[in-house]
Amino acid sequence: QFFWQCYRSLEKDGSMIIQFIEKDFKRDPDKKNKLKNFEKNFLSNYEPAKIYDEDNPIRLLLTDELVSLAEKNNFSLLGSKLHLQSYDLNENEIRVDKYLIFKK
Repeated sequence: QFFWQCYRSLEKDGSMIIQFIEKDFKRDPDKKNKLKNFEKNFLSNYEPAKIYDEDNPIRLLLTDELVSLAEKNNFSLLGSKLHLQSYDLNENEIRVDKYLIFKK
């Protein structure tokens, strides 16, 4: 329904950007937080986990599912951007946000 409404609303060759939460992680309690330069494998110290309050749940979405739904509604994927952010002072909780841009 969402993609269908967007498709109807956009002008020819119009584009839209979707931002969503894809994944949450918590640091493995056995791994110590060491302040150091960014390492490409830093997520190996984290495990998938919920970092939101149970009273305010968040629906995590998957990129593949959203792209598939968009394509079924005649959108083409132009690109994506990944955004990682920590949610506490000691970087024990990490959230992965995703941005997708589609063209009509």
